[in-house]
Amino acid sequence: MIQIAYRHAEVDETDAIQSFYAKHLRPNHIYAKDKDVFLWHFEQNPYVKNFSSSLSIIGAYQAETLVGIISYHPVPLNLFGERKWCAFWTTWIVNEELRDKAVGIRLLFEFVRLRFDTYFGWYTESHAVPLYKGLGWHHIPLVSRYVRVLFPARLQSLLNSSSDLPSQFRKPESPSSSSTSKVWEVIDLTEIDWDLLLQYTQTHDSFGPIRELEFYQWRYQKCPHFKYHILSTQNSKDEGGLLVYRVESVKDTDEKVVRVLDLLGSPSCTTALLCDVIERAREVEALLIDFFYLGSKLNEVLLDCGFLVDEKDGAYEIPFRFQPIDHNHLVHDMVWRENISNSETKMQVADLSNWHVCRGDGKSDRPS
Repeated sequence: MIQIAYRHAEVDETDAIQSFYAKHLRPNHIYAKDKDVFLWHFEQNPYVKNFSSSLSIIGAYQAETLVGIISYHPVPLNLFGERKWCAFWTTWIVNEELRDKAVGIRLLFEFVRLRFDTYFGWYTESHAVPLYKGLGWHHIPLVSRYVRVLFPARLQSLLNSSSDLPSQFRKPESPSSSSTSKVWEVIDLTEIDWDLLLQYTQTHDSFGPIRELEFYQWRYQKCPHFKYHILSTQNSKDEGGLLVYRVESVKDTDEKVVRVLDLLGSPSCTTALLCDVIERAREVEALLIDFFYLGSKLNEVLLDCGFLVDEKDGAYEIPFRFQPIDHNHLVHDMVWRENISNSETKMQVADLSNWHVCRGDGKSDRPS
C-alpha cells in the first residue's frame, strides 16, 4: 500500500515546488519560472499566517518526495455583515503516476479540513466538474463577463473574423455620466477612507471577499509582475468607490486590452469610475475593457456604461486569453463550497444575486 503524507509545504521547499510545477504543469508557468511571484502569492499574502506557518500550499509526499499539491490563498469574507474566511484555490496538481490512487481527492479533503467558511475555484477543467459535484461542491457554468468594445474594426481584424462583429459591439462612443464625483489615481492606499468603503464591502445584504487596506496593498501594490492602477472617488454625499485595472498587451501584436479586476461603490461613484476608465482606455488605444463579476449590484451601472454581458450580448464571442489569443477558451466558470450550518444563511448564499465576487478577489491574474 502506498504511504502518502499530507502537510503544508515550507519556504525552503520552494525550488522543489517550482520544479514540480515545471514538470507536471508546464515549464513556462509563472509559478515555475518566477520565484518572486511564487513567494508573493503563497508566502506574502498577509492572511496566510492564520492558516499556515509557512506557505499556502498543501503538499502530498511519498517518502518525502513531493507527488502532489493544492495551492490556495485566504481572504477575509463578508457573510452578510459577519467577518468570516474564504479561500480561493489556485492550482491542484498530482504526479501522473499517482492520479488513479486518490491522491488528488485526498488533497482536496485536506484543503476542506482547513475549515474555511467558503471555498472558491475559478476556471475548472470540464472533466473535473462531475468530481467536484460528487464531493459536494457547486458549479457555476458561466461567470458573467462584461465587455466594453472601443474599436470594433480593429478588434474584428485582430480576431481574424471574416464577417462583421455583432451590431451590439458598436456601442456609443462615450457613456454619459451626470456624476460630479472627482476620480483620481491612488498612489498611497493609506490615504483612502477605508471606513467609508466598508458600507460597500461588509454589508448585511451581500456575500463575498472583504476589500480592505491589507488586501489591496498585497494584491495590487506589491505584485512583482503587473502594474495595477487603482482609481478612487468620493462625493459630497459621503459616497465612495474604487476601481482596479491594468493594461495588457496582446501577445505578438501592437494591440492592448484593459482588464478591470475590482469595482465597488455607490451607483453614482461606480458610474464615475467606469466613465473614467473608459477614457483612460481610449487614451492608450485599448481595443476593449473587460470585467468578470458574480452578483447583481453592478449590473445596471455596467450596462448603462455600454458594457456587453454574457452570451446574449456576444461578450463571450471575444476570447478572454490574450497570451496569446486563445479561441478555444471562451467561457469562464467557477466551483464553490460552503461550510455554513445555518440553513437560512445557506439559502442566502445560494442566491447568486447576493454575491459580490470579482475576478481580482481570487485569480492571481498570472500571465500563463
